[in-house]
Amino acid sequence: MVKELDTPWINVKSFHLRYESTPAEYHQARREFTEAGLQITGGGTITLHEDTDEDVGKYFEYARLAGMPLMVIAPRPEVLPRIEQFVKRYGIQVAIHNHGPEDQYFPAPSDALKVIRNMDPRVGLCVDVGHAVRTGKDVVQEIADA
Repeated sequence: MVKELDTPWINVKSFHLRYESTPAEYHQARREFTEAGLQITGGGTITLHEDTDEDVGKYFEYARLAGMPLMVIAPRPEVLPRIEQFVKRYGIQVAIHNHGPEDQYFPAPSDALKVIRNMDPRVGLCVDVGHAVRTGKDVVQEIADA
């Protein structure tokens, strides 16, 4: 399907490459993506709700082993300072994905922007336009502000 779109870029989800995979399985998967002419540009959406080094760290290690330069995330706001520490440690960017009115933390991009505005610039947004429209906010303004 990706090849039919005539693009080499792919965002990997956990059903493509399980969080619980071994280093050898990560290596094999990366080789298979490369041999298929695909470049991993990111992974997720990864839910980060547990505010511990162990939990946050396992997802950054997953991203590192899978060769992801970016993680699309759905965090709880209180976990973001810890996530920022891991961004600095691993050099892997994160982008908060907004999920619309039913998302209790980040329904629109502006909700996430309020929390990350003064964080490391590698902590950013993954603007889901469809979900943003459902919030009733001005999507063009949301993108301009982001």
